[in-house]
Amino acid sequence: MQKERGKKSCSDTATDTTTTAIINDKTDVPLLSIVEYFPDDQSSDCGYCKQRRRKREQQKREDMNETESSLSFSHGFIAHAMSAEAYERAINFGFRRSGRWVYKPTKDKSCCVLCTIRLPVREFEETKGQRYARRKFERFLVNDEEERGNDDVFDELAVKEEDDEEDDNEKSLLKAAIVEAVGNAYPSIVRDDDWNQKLSFEIKEVKNNKMKNSSDNCAVYMTSVCFALASKMKDDIERVANLVHANIRKIENWRCEVSNRGFINFHSLVPERRIVIERKKEKKMKASVAKTVREKAMVKKEKKRKKVFRVEVLASEFRQEDYELWKRYQAVVHKDKPSKLKVSSYTNFLCDTPLVSNKNNNNDQGSKHFRYFIDDELVAVGVCDILPTCLSSVYFFSDPDLQKLELGKFSALYEIDWVKQKHETNENFKYYYMGYYIHDCVKMKYKGEYKPSELRCPTTGKWVLLDDKKTLERLNAHSFKLYHNEEEEEEEEEEDEEDDITNPLNRQFIALLRNNKFQGVSLLSPQLHAILASSVRGRKQIETLRKFRKELGGDNSFAVLIGDMFDDDEEEDDEEEFEEDCGVSETSRSMSE
Repeated sequence: MQKERGKKSCSDTATDTTTTAIINDKTDVPLLSIVEYFPDDQSSDCGYCKQRRRKREQQKREDMNETESSLSFSHGFIAHAMSAEAYERAINFGFRRSGRWVYKPTKDKSCCVLCTIRLPVREFEETKGQRYARRKFERFLVNDEEERGNDDVFDELAVKEEDDEEDDNEKSLLKAAIVEAVGNAYPSIVRDDDWNQKLSFEIKEVKNNKMKNSSDNCAVYMTSVCFALASKMKDDIERVANLVHANIRKIENWRCEVSNRGFINFHSLVPERRIVIERKKEKKMKASVAKTVREKAMVKKEKKRKKVFRVEVLASEFRQEDYELWKRYQAVVHKDKPSKLKVSSYTNFLCDTPLVSNKNNNNDQGSKHFRYFIDDELVAVGVCDILPTCLSSVYFFSDPDLQKLELGKFSALYEIDWVKQKHETNENFKYYYMGYYIHDCVKMKYKGEYKPSELRCPTTGKWVLLDDKKTLERLNAHSFKLYHNEEEEEEEEEEDEEDDITNPLNRQFIALLRNNKFQGVSLLSPQLHAILASSVRGRKQIETLRKFRKELGGDNSFAVLIGDMFDDDEEEDDEEEFEEDCGVSETSRSMSE
């Protein structure tokens, strides 16, 4: 897609160092991003739903006599130079980049529902499987694969992890019910996108010393969400607990009650549950013994450690060692043909980046390569974009000989830890973006395992919890609308109408081209807008600018490239008048040349 767009680009010179210098040297004005927008949808084969695509193609041919096989549609822009702030705004409006091509799936027309997914790292809690993956990697640094495979202690721990998966599923089910009940009890609080993070509650297993809070001794789980909710709403804890309890929907095989201290307890209605609990207690005791044995074994073998793990974070650029690892990964894991594994393919996709930094900004921002080493041997590379409030994961590739280590899962945990560490000194840096999430695609489902993940609604742009009951229902129904609020939608429609009337382009920056040469950046004033509107080509440029502004919520930190905007039969002095009104200096022209 990026290569095809590049052929249509108005100017190849806009990506050179001169352009970058022009936007960076003006430290007294906001850092602008120079982009070239392509509003028309482009179709391509979808690699996520091959089976469903074949069925739909067959249905189309039968009903409409169509032979079109491309069911994934997207549009976007080429970013010749882009600030980290501007790109973060773009991904929050549903865009993602592949090299310099920044694209957005077209809702309703595409076969799959692609939703931007992010994780608030402050609320992240590792699952049993994720903790097991982390420990498996740590054990690899001490022992080789064969020794770990014959270790009965580690086998016992693996069994424990599998047994506890049921607990995770039960907790997720009960937590979803609590979230729904809070939303029904206090509709006003749900309007706050960050309410679940602020309340910060979880479903905990009831210990023996807390059984007295229940009316019987069969309580399995409990939650203290009402305490945080009462504090936020400044209300009595007992009244809040009763209100939330009254809004909890009926859950099969479960009964809930409010304790005399404000806790909400969940009781199992399955008679065999007590036997299951006792068995799990026995397994946990055995696992505790196994953990002690494992820790002693780790201490003994610490002195014999031969494998040293380290990570270095470097700027995004071509490195031969990384390229060779990428070729092996693509050939073995994705079965790519050697003809597709060219240096240019790797560079355009994973090295070339439009992100630039202002001299006054943090130099840590931009595109980075997280390079993972074991005993000074490169085993994996994570390509990431570090933005003002988040780390956005772009791509990951690793040594195909180490697939059993689940390095993809381990790298995600490492990057989450990295964001947490940065958050300690920068409280605004708090999100981990994982690209797009596709609910009915097995390859993408793993992203939802990092909880509590949030999805961006492709239609409204609102963020919703992935584990919310209504969200899951709409995802299962293959809906592009995950959030619905009629009042907010009416207000947004009124704002859009008002923007159209008051001319939203009066604060738009444009990057000027003449004969495919970069002329400089100017603010599109009402006078220049009128000059553009005097020609057919200029009116098309205005319409393109209008669509682009709407795509990014009216943001004016983007300078959109426009080419020769006058018709061929018009006077050349119109172009000179346009440049004079823009204030393009001879210095800008000489710099671009």
